[in-house]
Amino acid sequence: MLVRSFTKVRRSALTAFALLVGTVSAAAAQSPPTLPPEDCVRMLREARFETDPAGELAHLRAAREAFPDEIAVLAALLGYHQRHALPAAEHAALVKALGHRVENRDLPLPVAMLAQVAQDRQVAKGTAELLAERLASRIARTDAAPEPEALGLLARYQARLDDLEGTFESLSQQWELTGDPKVRWQLATAAERLERWSVVLDLLAEIPDRTVALERRYLKALGKAGSADRFLAAIDALSDPAPASEPPADQAAEQPINLDELFGIERSVPAILQQAAWDLWDRGLEAESERVFRRLLSLRPKSEVANAAILHLFASDQEIVARTEAAEDRWAKVTDAQSLFDEGTRRMTTGDAAGAVDLLRRAAPGLPDLEAAWYNLGMASFRLEQWDEAAGAFGRAAQLNPRRAEAHYFLGLALHRLARCGEAVTSLENAIGLAPSRTTAHYYLAECYATLGDAAAAKAHRDAYEASKEP
Repeated sequence: MLVRSFTKVRRSALTAFALLVGTVSAAAAQSPPTLPPEDCVRMLREARFETDPAGELAHLRAAREAFPDEIAVLAALLGYHQRHALPAAEHAALVKALGHRVENRDLPLPVAMLAQVAQDRQVAKGTAELLAERLASRIARTDAAPEPEALGLLARYQARLDDLEGTFESLSQQWELTGDPKVRWQLATAAERLERWSVVLDLLAEIPDRTVALERRYLKALGKAGSADRFLAAIDALSDPAPASEPPADQAAEQPINLDELFGIERSVPAILQQAAWDLWDRGLEAESERVFRRLLSLRPKSEVANAAILHLFASDQEIVARTEAAEDRWAKVTDAQSLFDEGTRRMTTGDAAGAVDLLRRAAPGLPDLEAAWYNLGMASFRLEQWDEAAGAFGRAAQLNPRRAEAHYFLGLALHRLARCGEAVTSLENAIGLAPSRTTAHYYLAECYATLGDAAAAKAHRDAYEASKEP
């Protein structure tokens, strides 16, 4: 066990140092002055191969004594602290020294190495806050122009600290100074998170190479920004290729882009239109939202979302009548029992019992052993006070699933309405037996037993009902 534990410690140390040296090597390719001195690298290598934590710490402390301002040494000691806690005073001194080193504009800034620290979630928040503060101080010095690398590094720390505003401002300055395409993407992402859609549009519109991912982001920003005109114009530009010179007679005319193929199934243009329409609606831009929904409907006439939005949000009285009649005509031709059941159930869940009952009436015989079909038909008929049909449907549902108390209960109520108390008491007694908490059954049992001339049973159920109302 001791050997394995010792090996684990060594591997952890090697991994940490490998990250450190790898980062230094990456930085060296871009900024040679940030490389540690040769003797410093040698001392850190000796610490790396030390299998005893105490020996490793001794090498690191010696390296710090020899190179007190070297970030590679400070970072290595902070890495050691994550594995083997240093004394609080020593750790605080390391953090403070790293902060002063970062702030010193007379010394080069090892961006790659400090970026690694920013990405390490094990680095304490207080350390990240201090380094961000010192970087901001380094940038703010009035005797020199801002360092683009320092701005980018500060943005990393601000992102690590969830400071969106600060991240956006730092990246904005870096973008103005460098025009670096990578910074533009980072700035666009920060603007999206802050919902500054006009900024996102300005940044994305200038990118010459239009990829699928870029077009998705651009269209999303257009919808969020509330410009239906620009949004629909961009959709049209994708749908129709730009005018070209007259093609030779032996060449086929250019074909429009296949939008579904371009954007993929999950993020097709109809899906983008739908999201933009709701974004416009959420912003109170109802007329613009309607335009986008109607464009979606022109592409997908069967879109349930677009049809529902037009019907419930924008349609005139005449259009509502026309659409309702068209929907009924369409369903009148449907014969598939499952489709009829699904649509009838959907209408029931929205409270449209009148629209559901005919569909469920046609669906249930085609699904003779599906309890839900008969139960839902019973509920639709019950709400419309069509007691005969309700009793028949609930009776079939109770046969298919005798353990469902609700089917017995509503069957009993329907029979009560039909003055068939001799049958109703059986169903209501079944409901009470399966679900004693359904105490309203006692009320109807009392009425039925009274009608049947059984005064004792009527009184017992009346007393039970009254008792159930007591707090």
